[in-house]
Amino acid sequence: KEQEKVEYISSNIIDEDIQSNEYILGPGDIIELKIFDLPEFDSEIKILNDNTSSFPLIGNVEIYNLTIKQAEEKLTKLYKKDIINPIITLGIINARPARITLIGAVQRPGYYSMTTNESSGVEGKAGSISGLPTIVDALKKGGGVTPDANLTNIIIRRRLPGEKLAYKEARVNILSLFEEGDIDQNLYLFDGDVIKIETAQFDADRISELSALNLAPDFISVNVVGEVEKPGIKEIKANASLSEVIMIAGGIKQWRAKKADIEVIRFAKNGTVSKKSYSLNLSQNVSNTKNPPLKDRDIVFVKTSNYGKATDAMTELAKPLSGVLNIYGLLKIISDGL
Repeated sequence: KEQEKVEYISSNIIDEDIQSNEYILGPGDIIELKIFDLPEFDSEIKILNDNTSSFPLIGNVEIYNLTIKQAEEKLTKLYKKDIINPIITLGIINARPARITLIGAVQRPGYYSMTTNESSGVEGKAGSISGLPTIVDALKKGGGVTPDANLTNIIIRRRLPGEKLAYKEARVNILSLFEEGDIDQNLYLFDGDVIKIETAQFDADRISELSALNLAPDFISVNVVGEVEKPGIKEIKANASLSEVIMIAGGIKQWRAKKADIEVIRFAKNGTVSKKSYSLNLSQNVSNTKNPPLKDRDIVFVKTSNYGKATDAMTELAKPLSGVLNIYGLLKIISDGL
């Protein structure tokens, strides 16, 4: 059987078409039926999981994936078989949760059910989410965005009503909501919406600004290993710089640390690992190239200097001779033999 073709209608900007989409009925909705001048048929009707609903007089009818207007038109045609000139009115009594998918540069991508009463999942910025769910509400429930999230170009994909499997895509600028108060960008969500947040390269100052939004966690965890005074997992402010984290770990071990080759190991969500080396300069301002802001789950590896390695080697060599020679004696023997 040939797979059903999916149609996409794309838009490069947020426009009235997607901003003013009508509500699409689906399983879990409870609707009110009224037939003008026939109050005995007034009913509360639930759309079941098999997409059907039981209506008085005409029985089971599928109104799944139709707008209110489309459902009224369909029911009017069916009721005409039994009622002369029926005037059908439908209303929403209780809307189903909006089940949406978050993908891309969010802390916890996944499939979420959004109701009118939720809690924010952004670390350190907990709070309640009330009212009809929006894009910002969904991002908060997903734990917020990552530091490299491109909030100026968020893609939203929405199914169009009707039997044909078709979607509309548009791009919204959520950052303008926070910087300019443009609330039109914060779309209300429909059941089945897919929200994709792409990444972008920002300078360190811009990353720090974005971390102040209530869409970003207050704290992250990084693991500092190697030649520092207090190695281990550190909870730090979001986007703290490499030099800040080194100081939180008690600073480097003098003579033992290789200051010119400190590695930041980063795990991507696709399972890949990247490594970049930096030269430690505690007076350096935050900079992507010299003193980068860190991300959650980063590993900071302070390598051992050549001096430290030589000292360790001498210690190992001296262990079998303990009680016979001390380190000074061993060094003297080695130097005399050269």
